[in-house]
Amino acid sequence: MRRIALLRPPPPLHRGTALYSLTPLLPYNNGGSSPKPPKKGPTLTITSNTRWVFTDNNYLPPPEWIEPFNDLSDIASETPQDLKPSPWVHQIMSVLLDGSVDTESRLDHFCNKFLIKLSPNFVSFVLKSMELQKRPDLALKFLTWAGKQKKYTHNLQCYVSLIDVLAINGDLDNVKSVFCKFRGMGFLMNVSAANSLIKSFGSLGMVEELLWVWRGMKENGVEPSLFTYNFLLNGLINSVFIESAERVLEVMENGKIGPDVVTYNTMIKGYCQAGKTQKAFEKFRDMELRNVAPDKITYMTLMQSCYAEGDFDSCLSLYHEMDENGMEIPPHAYSLVIGGLCKEGEMCGRIRCFREDDSERM
Repeated sequence: MRRIALLRPPPPLHRGTALYSLTPLLPYNNGGSSPKPPKKGPTLTITSNTRWVFTDNNYLPPPEWIEPFNDLSDIASETPQDLKPSPWVHQIMSVLLDGSVDTESRLDHFCNKFLIKLSPNFVSFVLKSMELQKRPDLALKFLTWAGKQKKYTHNLQCYVSLIDVLAINGDLDNVKSVFCKFRGMGFLMNVSAANSLIKSFGSLGMVEELLWVWRGMKENGVEPSLFTYNFLLNGLINSVFIESAERVLEVMENGKIGPDVVTYNTMIKGYCQAGKTQKAFEKFRDMELRNVAPDKITYMTLMQSCYAEGDFDSCLSLYHEMDENGMEIPPHAYSLVIGGLCKEGEMCGRIRCFREDDSERM
């Protein structure tokens, strides 16, 4: 890089001011021959008026890290949903979704052009966008590209957001691959990340990974929330770990974080899927003892199980119980009752159901 000094123009000459040669005077040699003047070389005169100007076109200031929100000072007082996203979010999304095959090079070009780098918070925010929720391949490519930025390191939420996208799309292989890298990073677990990871691993039946997150919470002193317990229970049920799910429910029933209707619905679903309808009904009655009101999902799960086992009387009884409680009865409930009555040849019962249905709709 080369720099030159720009000298401010000298003050204007006043009338009567003598002009002197800028050539330096040679010393008097007492009549002898004058010494040879020194060779001219590159000289630089520095005065108090000197200003340095960079003339190398390759010089640029360092890139600036950008965040997903305009004013980060508001994060402490507002929820992320209330914050206005930075305009850079839309610009980066446009580059990602333009359909080009060279996404990485286009991201490089864009960021170099505007002298920006994407912070881990920015990367995580983009991964959570609805557009990337449907593009697991693009989400994985974006995280890989972001990791190549100088002096950049993924944070906990980057991995959590990507695993969530991959799990939603059932990409089991890439979830395992990303988790292997994530596992070795030594992040401290928090409730938000644990909830998301347990939900993702549970939906894919990844019990080993799910329990690793649970142990990580305990080791870091993170107290599970009701959502954490429900996600854990659902993951165990989806993996047909019924006994483990029962122990989790027992801890909840005897602990300070009690089960809610989602908890019981999940457990009832597990029993019904395992062919243990009688145990499902026991939990259904436990809900009443614990003042947890069942919802239509509770009733529909039990009705479907009863119908599958040919217990049409119980199916009809549940239907009437829903009606007595003033609940909105889904159309599928009518189908189950009518189908059961038809199989038993009870045409009068079927007509009665239709009449009750018509009277409720009037």
